[in-house]
Amino acid sequence: MESVADVAANLSSEAAKGAFEEGQQFVRYVSTYEQNIDKFNEKLKSLTAKRKSVQQEVDDAERSGKKIKADVEHWCKRVDEEINEREKKVKDLEGKAKKKCFFGLCPNFNSRYQCSLTAEEGARTFDDLIKQSQFNKVGYLDVPEAIVDESPNGFETFKSREKVFNDIMEAMKDVTVSMIGVYGLPGVGKTLLVNEVARQVQEVKLFDSVVTVTVAQTPVIQKIQENIAELLSLRLKDNSINVRARRLHERLKKEKTVLIVLDDIWKRLDLKEVGIPFGNQHKGCKILLTSRDRDVLLDGMKAEKTFAIDVLDNEETWNLFKKMAGDSVERAELRSIAIEVAKKCARLPLAIATVANALSNKPLYVWKDALLQLQKPCSRNLSRKFADAYLAIQLSYNHLENEELKQAFLLCSLLRRVGNIDDLLKYAIGLGLINGVDTMEEARSRLLTMVRDLKASCLLIDNNTGKLSFDMHDLVYDFAMSIASKDHHLFASHEEDVPKDWPNEETMKKCNMINLEFPSIRELPDELNCPQLVFCCMFGKDDSLEMPPNFFRQTTDLKVLGLTEKQVSSLPSSICLLTSLRTLCLDYCKLGDIAIIGELKNLEILSLLGSHFRILPKEIGRLVKLKLLDLRYCAALKIIPTGFFSTLSRLEELYMLGTFIQWEVREHANQRSSASLAELKNLSCLIALELNILDVEAMSRGLFFEEFQKLERYKILIGSYHADKCFLDAGEYSRTLILNASSLDHLGHGLKMFLKKTEALRIYGDFNIKNDSMIRFIIRDNGAVEFPQLRSLIFQGLPDLIGFCCKDLIAFSFGPSRQLMPLISAQMLLPCLETLQLSSTNIERIWHNSCYNLEKLTTLIIKDCDNLTHLLSFSLARRLVHLKCFEVSRCKSLKEIISKEEFEKKSEVKTLFPKLASLSLENLQHLIRFCPKHQNIEFPSLKSLKIENCPKLKGFIYKSTSEGRRCFSCKALFDEKVAFPSLEEIFISNLRSIEMIWQNQLSANSFLKLQRMQVIQCNNLLTIFSSNTLRAFQGLQTLQVYRCDLVEEVFEIERSNMEETRAATTHLKELVLGHLPSLKYIWKNDPQGIFTFENLQVIDVRWCLNLKNVFPASVAKVLPQLRCLSIHDCGVEEIVSMEEGLETTVTFEFNQVSFLSLWKLLELKCFYAGVHTTKWPMLKEFNVYGCGKTKILGTKHFSIVDTPNVNRQQLESQLISLDGKQAWSLDDLPTTVVLTMHQGSMVTSMDFHPLRHTLLLVGSANGEITLWELGMRQRLVTKPFKIWKVSTWGVTVGSIKFQVMTMFGDILLSVNRVTWSPDGSFVGVAFSEHLIHLYAYPGSNDLIQIIQIDAHVGGVNDLAFAHINKRLCVVTCGDDDLIKVWDPMTGQKLFNFEGHDAPVYSICPYQKQNIPLIYSTTVDGTITSSMYDGMQYKADFFAPGQGCSTILLSANSTRLFSCGTSKDGRSFLVEWYRNERIVKRIYEGFTKKSAGVVSFDIVQNQFLAAGEDSQIKFWNMDDSNLLTFIDAEGGLPSLPRVRFNKEGNLLAVTTADDGFKILANAVGLRSLRANEASSSSA
Repeated sequence: MESVADVAANLSSEAAKGAFEEGQQFVRYVSTYEQNIDKFNEKLKSLTAKRKSVQQEVDDAERSGKKIKADVEHWCKRVDEEINEREKKVKDLEGKAKKKCFFGLCPNFNSRYQCSLTAEEGARTFDDLIKQSQFNKVGYLDVPEAIVDESPNGFETFKSREKVFNDIMEAMKDVTVSMIGVYGLPGVGKTLLVNEVARQVQEVKLFDSVVTVTVAQTPVIQKIQENIAELLSLRLKDNSINVRARRLHERLKKEKTVLIVLDDIWKRLDLKEVGIPFGNQHKGCKILLTSRDRDVLLDGMKAEKTFAIDVLDNEETWNLFKKMAGDSVERAELRSIAIEVAKKCARLPLAIATVANALSNKPLYVWKDALLQLQKPCSRNLSRKFADAYLAIQLSYNHLENEELKQAFLLCSLLRRVGNIDDLLKYAIGLGLINGVDTMEEARSRLLTMVRDLKASCLLIDNNTGKLSFDMHDLVYDFAMSIASKDHHLFASHEEDVPKDWPNEETMKKCNMINLEFPSIRELPDELNCPQLVFCCMFGKDDSLEMPPNFFRQTTDLKVLGLTEKQVSSLPSSICLLTSLRTLCLDYCKLGDIAIIGELKNLEILSLLGSHFRILPKEIGRLVKLKLLDLRYCAALKIIPTGFFSTLSRLEELYMLGTFIQWEVREHANQRSSASLAELKNLSCLIALELNILDVEAMSRGLFFEEFQKLERYKILIGSYHADKCFLDAGEYSRTLILNASSLDHLGHGLKMFLKKTEALRIYGDFNIKNDSMIRFIIRDNGAVEFPQLRSLIFQGLPDLIGFCCKDLIAFSFGPSRQLMPLISAQMLLPCLETLQLSSTNIERIWHNSCYNLEKLTTLIIKDCDNLTHLLSFSLARRLVHLKCFEVSRCKSLKEIISKEEFEKKSEVKTLFPKLASLSLENLQHLIRFCPKHQNIEFPSLKSLKIENCPKLKGFIYKSTSEGRRCFSCKALFDEKVAFPSLEEIFISNLRSIEMIWQNQLSANSFLKLQRMQVIQCNNLLTIFSSNTLRAFQGLQTLQVYRCDLVEEVFEIERSNMEETRAATTHLKELVLGHLPSLKYIWKNDPQGIFTFENLQVIDVRWCLNLKNVFPASVAKVLPQLRCLSIHDCGVEEIVSMEEGLETTVTFEFNQVSFLSLWKLLELKCFYAGVHTTKWPMLKEFNVYGCGKTKILGTKHFSIVDTPNVNRQQLESQLISLDGKQAWSLDDLPTTVVLTMHQGSMVTSMDFHPLRHTLLLVGSANGEITLWELGMRQRLVTKPFKIWKVSTWGVTVGSIKFQVMTMFGDILLSVNRVTWSPDGSFVGVAFSEHLIHLYAYPGSNDLIQIIQIDAHVGGVNDLAFAHINKRLCVVTCGDDDLIKVWDPMTGQKLFNFEGHDAPVYSICPYQKQNIPLIYSTTVDGTITSSMYDGMQYKADFFAPGQGCSTILLSANSTRLFSCGTSKDGRSFLVEWYRNERIVKRIYEGFTKKSAGVVSFDIVQNQFLAAGEDSQIKFWNMDDSNLLTFIDAEGGLPSLPRVRFNKEGNLLAVTTADDGFKILANAVGLRSLRANEASSSSA
C-alpha cells in the first residue's frame, strides 16, 4: 500500500509536468500569433468565396423552380453563422493583442495567446466547411405546395348548398367512408365545389396529400397516372401501364392519408389499372368523385355516399348575376330586363356567369336583344349565349348509350308540360321508340329504365309529384328543343314564343313533328301539308277546334295524334286515312261524335282521359289491336255498350278510375242495356286495371277476385269515391285495393285470395260485418293468414273494428283468461309490410307480442285510436329495425309508447329503432312517457323530433314513484338515459309538466348535431339552456321560443364554471323569442369570451315585458354577421347591458345589419349606458316607434337612437339614403269617389274580375251575390242563396261541359268570400255554413251554376283558386280546423290538411320554385305554410296580437303581408321576412281598438290599403309610416272592406248603408267613362 508521501510526490510530479506543457503551448501560440492570423484570413477568404459560389448555384436552382436540398441549406446557414461569429471574435482579440502593457514597453502576451488560439480554431473550422462544400447538386425538382387561398377564385358560397357541402366535409372526416361521389347537371358547379372541399381539407391538414385529376369523357390511363405521379414527385419512366400502376400504387401507400379527387367521370374507371390503392389496400386513401351520372358513381364506382348538387334558388341566382354583370343592372331602366334575363339562365351557375359576363356594361338595346333570343329556345343565336353550358349538355347528350335513349330524351322535352310516365308511354309506343318488346308491361319496364337512366345522367330531374314523373331543367329543355328543331324539323310553341300563323309550305313539308302547347292559331288549313309528319300534339284551352274534312289527307304517316283541352264536335273524315296511327289522345276535351275512331284499325293506344262524353261508341270496340284504353275521370260517361269488351282481345291495360259506370247486374246479355263487370273476364291479355265499383252488388255476379289473379298492376276502388284517398301514395304501389263501402258481404272468399298479390290495402268507412258474437273483422278465416306482398296497410274510420280476421276470436274472447284481441295476430304473416296507418279506430291492441314478421316496417302512423293505452312492447320495438317514420297523434287513452313489461334490466346502452329518422308525438292528452326508465336507450339515426300538446308528459323516459324507489331527479324532458346523436331538429309545445328540457347531465354524444329548435307554450319551464348543458348545443343554428310563461333566461351562464372551460363558438344564426312575460335575461351573466355568438344573423324579440336588456357587452361587441335586429313590445331599458369595471370607450360594430326595428319599447333609455360608439355601415332601414323615454334623431326615412355618447355623425354618414327619385306619387292612389252603389244587404266580400277591370263581384250578408258592370252602373246578374240540386242538362264553358245545378229551398246564409279564378272564367262563393258554390262565367251577362260542395263542418271562412300541378283547383278553409282542396269539375276532394289547432280563417295559395304551397292563418294568429300532400304541416310563425289575420302576397309573389286584429281589439298590419319567418316592418297608423277584423288589400307591388275607424288608410309598402288617409266623403262603417282592381286604378269600399263606393284615380276614371260611352253608343 502506497504511503501518503508517495501519493503526494506523484501528484507534485504530474502538476509540474502539466504546468510545463501549458507553458509550452502558451509560448507556441504567442510565437505563431501572426502566422495564425494570416492563415485565418486566408481560410476566411476561401470560405467566403465558396459561400458566394454555392449561393450562385442556389439562386440559379430557385429560378428554375427547384427546391434547395436540406444539406445545402444547412451548410449555408452554418457557414453564415461561423463566419459572423468567428470573424467578430478574432477581430476583437486582435485589437486587444496590439495593445502593449507596462506603459507600452511590453507586448500583451495573454491577448496574443487568446487571439492566436481562436484564429487557429477558426481556420480549422473554415477548412472543414470548405471540404464539406463539394455538392453535386444544390437543388431538386419537387411538387409545389398547393395554393391555399382564403377566398378561392371562382367559388361562391350559396346558402342552398350549405348543407350538402357540410355533409361532404363530414364524410371527409368519416374513416368508415372511402369513396364519395358528387353528381349534378353540367354547369351546376360540381368541380368548383369539390375543389373547395379539397382546399379546406388541405387547409386544416386533414390529409397529408391532396391530389386532384380531371378524368374527362375519354380517359387516358397514362395521362391520369402521370398527373397523379407529378403531384406526388414520382417519375414514371416505364411505358407499361401495369408497371406504372404498380409504382404509383406503392408511392400512394407511403402516404399515411391521401385524398384523390377524380373530377368529371363519365364511366367506370378501373382504379387498379390506374394504380390507386383502395379500401383494405390502403385505408388512409379517400377518393372524391364528380360525375353527371349518378349511376356511374353508384353502380360503376361503388361510391359509399353520393351527394346531388342542385341548381340555385331565385335569390342566389339574382345575387350571382348581379355580381357577374356589375352594378349597372340596378339601374331603373335596366333592372326589370336584367331580372328576366337572369331567370332565363335557369338557376344554373355556368349559364349565369356566361350570360352575365357577356352582357356586362352593355347598352340597353343589347340587353333587350339578348332577352328576345333567350325567350326563343330554338334561336340559332341562343347557343352562342350559352356556349359553354350548351357544350356541356351536348356532351351529356352525345354520351347517351344508344339512339333509343336519345329519342326518349327528345320526347320527354315535348311532354315536359305533362311530365308523367303514363303519357310518355302512350306517345313512345305510338312512335315506335321502344324496340324488342312484345307487351305493354315490357314496354313500360323499358321506358322506366330509360327515364331512370336519363335522370341519372341529370338530363331529366324529378318534378316533386311522384316517382313516376319527370321534369327537365330549363336550359336542358332549350337544348332539347333546338336539337328537335334542327334534326326533326319540329314546329313548336311555348309560353314565351307563340306562333301567330302556320309556317310556309316548304317548311311544313319538311316538318316531322308539331307540338303546339299554347296555340294562338285560330284557323286550321284545309289540308295539313306535312307528308313526313309522325307526331302532332296541340295543347291548351280553346273554345273550339273545327278540323276541315281533308285536314289529315296528306299526313298519312302520322303515328301519334294528341289534342288536349279542345272542344271537338266531330273528327274529320280524313282521319280514316291515318293507317299508321298507333296512338290517339283526346284528353280533357269536350267531345261530340267520335264513332269514326272505330275506323282506325291499327290503333294501339286510345286515351280519352278527363274528357266529356256520355256514351262510349260501340264502334270503338272494333279496335282489335287496341292495347291500352284510358277512360279515367270521364265524369259524364255512364254507359258502355253491352259486349263492348268482347272483341278487345288484345287489350292489356284498362284505366277507368274516377269514371262512374252504371255496371249492369243482370246476367243475360239480351236483358242488359250496359256492359257488366263479367265482360272484363274475357280480356285474356289484361294485366293492368284501374276501376271504380260504386255498387258492391255488381261484383257478386260480375267481377270475381279469383278471375284477376293474373293482373300485374291494378288500382281498384270498391264503394264511394274520394279523390284524396285514390291519390294517396300515387304511383308508389303497383297493386292497390281501396275498400270504402258499408258492407263487404258481396266480396266473398275471393277477397283473401286477391290480397295475396295486393301491395297496398286501404280500408275506409264503417263496416257492419257481423256474426253471432257481434265481432267486426275484415275477412273470415280460420287458418293461417299470410299476405306475402302487402307493403302498405291503412285503416281509417272503422270505429267497430277490433280484428283483421276472426280466426282468434274464440281464443281471445272466451278463453280462460280473456285478453284483448290484437288487430294483427301472431299467425297473421306480413313479411313485406312497410307502412301501417291506423286512424279513427277503437282497437285496444294493435299486435300480438309474438309478431315476428314486421321487420320491414318503415312507416307507422297511429291517429285517433282512443282505446289504445300503449303501442309496443320493448321486445317488439327492438325488432322494428327498419322503421324510419313514427307518428302518433290524438289517442286519448295512450299513456306510454313502449310498455314496461319486457324491459331488460341491464345497464348497457340499447339501440332503439336504428333507422328512425322522424318521430312525432302530437295531441296525446294522457301520455306520461315514451318508455320507462330502466336502461340507457339510443336513437342513432333520429333527425327530427316533434312533441306537441302532451300536457301530462313527465319525461321522454320516465320512472314514476309507484314503480320502485323514488326518483329524485327534476322533471326534465331528456336526461342521460337517452341519446340522440343525429338529431337535427326538435319541436316541443304545450308540455305543462316539464320544468327543464334537459337535465344537467346528458349522454356524451347526444344533441351534438341539433340545428333547429322550437319551444312553444311550455309554461313550467324556467330555463332553456343551463350552463352545464350549453356546450352540447354549439351546433344549434335556429332557436325559437314562444309563449312560455315562466321562462326567466334562455342561456344560463354560471360564472363558477367559466374558468374551468375553454372558449367555444356557437353556430346560432337565428334567435326568435316571443310572448315570454317572465323573461329577465337572454344571457344570464356575461359570457366574457367563454361563449361567443359571432354567427348570429337574426335576432327578433317580442312581448317580453320583464326583459331589461338584450345583449351582454361581450356578445354585442362580436356580432360580425348580424343583419336583422328587431325588438318589439318589451320592457328593455338598454339594448346592451353595461360591462362591469369598464370605463373606457366601447365600440360596437354592426357591419352587416341592414334592418333595425325598435318598436314600443316604453322603458328604453339608451343603447348602452357607458361611453361608446356604434358603426352601422350597411343599415338600410331603421324603424323606431313608441320609445317614449328615448331621444330621437330623425330624417325622412330613418330614426336613430340619440344618446350623449352616440357618434351621430359617423352613424348618419354610413346610412344608405332612400331619398332618390320617387317612382310614384299620391295621385296614383284611387281616392276620388266616382260611384256610390246600393246593394240592399251588408256587403261582406268583393272581388274585381282579373281581366275586365270594371266588373265587380259582390257578396252580401243575405247570401246573395251580384255581378256589377261599374262603367254601365248596372247589375248584370244577381244570385240569391239557394240549395242546389243536380239537373239533367249541361252547359259548356270553354272546352268543358258541366252538369248544371238548379235551386230549391230558402235557407239564408251569409257570404264569407267571393272570388274569381285566375283567368276569370269561374266564380267561387264561400258561405257562413258549410257550403261553397261554384259558377261558370262564359263572358256574357250571366253566372251559370256549376256545382255545390258541402265543404266543412261549420262556416267556410275563405276560398281561393290555385293551380296544383298545372290543374285548376279550389282551396277552402273552415271552422272545423281544416283546409281542403277540391276538383271544380267533379266536386271531389283532392287533399285534406289536418293539424291546425283552431279554425282556419284565411288562405293564400302560392308557388315556391314551382312547388305549390298554401299560407294559412287560424283565428289564434298562427300562420302556417303547407304542402299539397295532405300530411305535412308546419307552424311557421305567429301573427302579432295572435288574433284573426288575413295574409296576402304582393303581385309578384316576393313579399308577404298580414293584417289582423287581436282579441283585445288592437290591429296590426305587417310585412314579413319570408325566409326568416319574422316581422320585417309594422305599419303604424291604426288608432282605435276594433270589434272586428280589419280588411286590407295590396296593389301594384306598391301600396297597401286598410279600412279602420271609418277611414281608408294608405301606406307605401317600403315605409311603415302612414302615407295618407281619406273618409271617402263619409258614410263608411267603422271597419270598411276594401278591394283594388288588378290595375290599381279602382278601389271598392263598403258603406254603412248596405252598399259600396268606387274610388278611382285619373286612369280609373277614364276606364269607367270609356265603358259608359261604349254602353251608351250600343
